[in-house]
Amino acid sequence: MLTVAALASLAWGGVWAHAGSRAQSGSSADAGDAFAPGGFSLGTSPSAVWDTSGNAIVVTCTHNLLPTFWLWGLLTGTPATHPVLMLPPSSDNGTPLMPCHTNLGGTATVRCYPAWTGQFVDNPAAAEPAEPNIDSIKLTMPHAGCVIHTSGPTCIITYNPAASPYTFAGTYNDNAGTLAINISTLPISVVGTGCPTTVATGSLHVTYTFNPKEHDT
Repeated sequence: MLTVAALASLAWGGVWAHAGSRAQSGSSADAGDAFAPGGFSLGTSPSAVWDTSGNAIVVTCTHNLLPTFWLWGLLTGTPATHPVLMLPPSSDNGTPLMPCHTNLGGTATVRCYPAWTGQFVDNPAAAEPAEPNIDSIKLTMPHAGCVIHTSGPTCIITYNPAASPYTFAGTYNDNAGTLAINISTLPISVVGTGCPTTVATGSLHVTYTFNPKEHDT
């Protein structure tokens, strides 16, 4: 499993990989921007809701983390983009030993691995000097990127069970430093006796606040 140190090591590799872009300028109004302050930033949220279509099983977690590393270098392209490295997100009720709760009165453990990938996408309609504004982050969940084990009934819910990665977008608020994920089309599979095994889609609703607050310049 990746550690913060490993994330930093990958980030330095990304710095060199993108160093050449510092002399480039894309056709987007904000190409040439950079992240400020850049580097490591921890996203936290007091509420994450994972559920299956129709709310057959709803998992609520009160302690949610998304460690990230915002690569130095310039945004390029149209719209302007730049990578954001991520460790696997975590969801629990305070510590990994405190499971989340379900709407059926049971508990749930959420395990996400391997790491998701992120791509910051600048708002193409917001030219200088409109910063800060509302941008987005394109997130890619790997195969079986998150697996939830519930009790009462005992179910296993696998998010993105297919071999191919699944990409979706979250809304990033530059001013507040928040990433809002509200996606209701995540592919899932469910197994277990008494579980909604015919359900094929699930949802994730969570808003992370990053510290330090990151934004493009």
